[in-house]
Amino acid sequence: MAATTLTARTLRDAIAQRTRDALQCGALQPIETALTHIDDGGVRFAVREVSSLARKEAARRKDEPARDGPQTPRRNPFLPYDDDLCVGELSSTHVALLNKYNVLDEHLLIVTRRFVPQEALLDHADFAALLVVLHGFDSLGFYNGGPEAGASQAHKHLQAVPLPLDAAGTAVPVETLLDAAQADAAGADAGTADTTAADIAGADAAAADTTAADIAGVDAAAANTTAPAAAAVDIVRVPGLPFAHAFAWLDLAGTSVGERADRHALSDAQPDAQRALDTYRALLHAAGIGSVEVEGVPHQAAPYNLLVTRRWMLVVPREAERVEGISVNALGFAGSLFVRDAAQRDTLARIGPMTALSRVAKPLAPQASAHA
Repeated sequence: MAATTLTARTLRDAIAQRTRDALQCGALQPIETALTHIDDGGVRFAVREVSSLARKEAARRKDEPARDGPQTPRRNPFLPYDDDLCVGELSSTHVALLNKYNVLDEHLLIVTRRFVPQEALLDHADFAALLVVLHGFDSLGFYNGGPEAGASQAHKHLQAVPLPLDAAGTAVPVETLLDAAQADAAGADAGTADTTAADIAGADAAAADTTAADIAGVDAAAANTTAPAAAAVDIVRVPGLPFAHAFAWLDLAGTSVGERADRHALSDAQPDAQRALDTYRALLHAAGIGSVEVEGVPHQAAPYNLLVTRRWMLVVPREAERVEGISVNALGFAGSLFVRDAAQRDTLARIGPMTALSRVAKPLAPQASAHA
């Protein structure tokens, strides 16, 4: 069946129509949750107890043998994809699918048409497809870079969910820390417009040779990326995040969504896509995520999570997929966590969500911690 070509103007209606049809035929199987909140580290975390999380984990285990290498997985839900879940074509390289077992409404998967490993670095085409979604409606794009970062499929796919993540709180819970960091920066002396990377990291001005890796809070020895950070990207370390990360403001809302949608074709997303790609590469560099060639395709040298809105981009290098049995993907670093049952919820409340994130992310390097 030929898929509809999507634009920012038509995307939301197409999602609504496909959702109705997929629910009617049983292709879409929403998962019920019970929502609670845990306040920790200045963030009001949304914690959802997912009644059918065990079902999703069982499905993921079926695919684990496919992660032995870059070859096409033996079982791939995206090749071929289920037509009943297909919203349409985002570009010649990507399609938009509904997440079959969705916890959040209108959860989109942005999937490459041909098989590309999930550990392959994102490219211009990936961001161009993502930006059709971000320009279509206020949403959070995210990427789980490898199994240790929460990826459950070996086929390359970004994801996007509508905002707010929690109707009772901030659109993205972690934005309370991001906005506070921006306010602090805005309140700084106007004479520091030429602030160095060391100043941003909180170091003494004498340490003007501070690298982007120091800002991100990763060990300098890990920052052996092959591509230098883009000079135009102002990389920030957010004081309230107690783990290695790299953050940048990313203003993709220079015109309203309606104005963009009126004239939108994929070509209109190209300048924003290039800016997003440049920012992504700079943040990877700052976070110490290098690149390795696998069969001629650049792959990540370490697992990471990526979060993107029209306003900002965040990269978090990962060390583990779980903490005390609780799986954490990119949404965790947005302030949205999922637990299997009340016991896991109690565990999360006991250790604290921010501590849980710190235990699955790379730690801040000692020298960066000293600057905080």
